[in-house]
Amino acid sequence: MAMHVMAGLEHAYQQKAGQNDLPLLDRIDSYSSVSGGSIYASLIASSFHAQNSRRMDDNRHRAFQSLKEDRRARWISGNLAVSAGLYYANPGHLGIVPLLLLTTEWDTLNLFARTQAYLQENQNLLVSRSQLMSLGDLDPTPRFFFNATCVESRMPFVFTQSTIHLESDLNPLSGVAYNPASDWLNLDLNRNYQAIQPNPLIHATTLEDIGSSANEFPLSYAVMASAAFPFIFNPLYLRNHAGDESEEEYVRLVDGGIYDNSGAITALELFSHLEAHHPNPKRRLTLITINADNQASAFDEKSLARLGRFNIDIPLRGTFEGIGSLNSFYYHQTQLLQATIRTRVASINQKAEEQKVDYFEVNLMDVTDPELKEGYQSISTGLTLTQRQDRILEQSVQHLLEQATGPQSLPRSEVIVQSLIR
Repeated sequence: MAMHVMAGLEHAYQQKAGQNDLPLLDRIDSYSSVSGGSIYASLIASSFHAQNSRRMDDNRHRAFQSLKEDRRARWISGNLAVSAGLYYANPGHLGIVPLLLLTTEWDTLNLFARTQAYLQENQNLLVSRSQLMSLGDLDPTPRFFFNATCVESRMPFVFTQSTIHLESDLNPLSGVAYNPASDWLNLDLNRNYQAIQPNPLIHATTLEDIGSSANEFPLSYAVMASAAFPFIFNPLYLRNHAGDESEEEYVRLVDGGIYDNSGAITALELFSHLEAHHPNPKRRLTLITINADNQASAFDEKSLARLGRFNIDIPLRGTFEGIGSLNSFYYHQTQLLQATIRTRVASINQKAEEQKVDYFEVNLMDVTDPELKEGYQSISTGLTLTQRQDRILEQSVQHLLEQATGPQSLPRSEVIVQSLIR
């Protein structure tokens, strides 16, 4: 969905921007991604903002549209599960991948991370790179934030291309009495101002907090940690080199959407830090969140536990119903998070003399067309899309971008573009 949104916004931007204006690609200062959105963000990073990017010479004014038209990019973003299956069964590996899964700590996350890197980073798919692209291979700007959730701290773990936590004694694994998801909603601004003093993103753990570095950390593993949804992927285990004897030897990372499914908290925390430590009266933030949640509840009585008239297994049926219930709770949690983010944006703007933050939500569930709604609700979250499902998403995004919004009832895409070029 993010691929279609960015291509649509770029097209609208081209209609409004002057010939000498920067391309949309070069107007973006940071990407904060979670879950499947991190796969798309890594495509942008490796294609346009990394050493030896394979598309650097292409027309940057059509960057997002050309990425959408690229067969390899579409395959990675829409068929990673199929690709992982092919990678697993590839006879060229001489059975090494199945053997690793059977005899070592290799798991589904490793399989998907290696598959994604193989497809994304190899100029020639017949010849693999000797070393995976690392976060340190990315350009210093724009900033890419791949958001995971740390099981030990129950707070975000953020991967980015260079150090952001300089004060090592403020390690979030040791406990930080600041949680944006709750403090913003309670309007506890004093705690916020205190928390942002030493480091940006003080509530989140980073690689430097566990004694590691972005220079050698594989980009594909940061992406899959951000997308490691429980029940499908194993957590990513990272050794805590900076921990003392009383702390766990490893930290476990799961899907970033468990804490914040939008990535907006990271973006707003960074903006707050810049405002506090590097004030600039001309600084503005255009914040766009893209949410592909497609149904209020994923519970389906026709689960795999029932085939026709037969119940194939009662415990299995309970598992599927349990997952469905968790999905329902997860949906309502994301609704609460959206309210929290809106509250925070409003508080920033109320404090400033002029509006500092323009916040735009592009939510799949805001599509009102009955036929499109029925179509997108049938799409499951499995890292695989059919061509028909992709067309439904594309049409749904077009519907959302053309929806009238704002006091002047302009198309949503036009309102967003006006904020970008002002």
